[in-house]
Amino acid sequence: MTSIAALPEPGDPMHDCLVALAGQLAPHNAIQEPVLSKPAWLDTPLFRELRADANTSMEAGAESHNGKKNAPVSEPLLARLKRARVDEWASEHTGLPLDSEVKATYICYDEPGAALELHLDTRGYSDINLLMCLERMDVRAPVQASATVFVTATGIRRHYYGPGECVIFDGAFLIHGRPPVLEGERVLLLNIGFKLGGEQTR
Repeated sequence: MTSIAALPEPGDPMHDCLVALAGQLAPHNAIQEPVLSKPAWLDTPLFRELRADANTSMEAGAESHNGKKNAPVSEPLLARLKRARVDEWASEHTGLPLDSEVKATYICYDEPGAALELHLDTRGYSDINLLMCLERMDVRAPVQASATVFVTATGIRRHYYGPGECVIFDGAFLIHGRPPVLEGERVLLLNIGFKLGGEQTR
């Protein structure tokens, strides 16, 4: 698969190959196009608590791979997310039945070159992902800055979202990644994973 740092343009055989692959995955995709939103459950106090918890968790010992860092959400903040009924909001927002279990982790891109190559998520973790921006520092305009990239049956799309905004998508069947950040750039995210509930099958 092509490098996330050099995504192919329409007309390039690799672009057509990726889009064709996305088309084959589309019938299994619970959300055909990523959904951008500003969560109704995210009030100012909770946002500040999540951002502070994320920075503390990153400093305490994040796991790093190619500059991308992952760190756990503390138990008190997990409990706050459950009390906020994020699963119910996500279910209403997507129209999908979702289990009430909340899985969450923090993700940070703050080293030059830190990126996430195009991939599909392991279904053992979640079916539906919510990525919310907690903090970001850019040295480029939003149209050029690092953003979440999705490969859909209609083409390669990039979604830039700022603090307090999120994107919801089917991580198991929608190819996605993030291009590298540059020197001086930082993106801090909260990832919440949901499993499909009810009689929903893949």
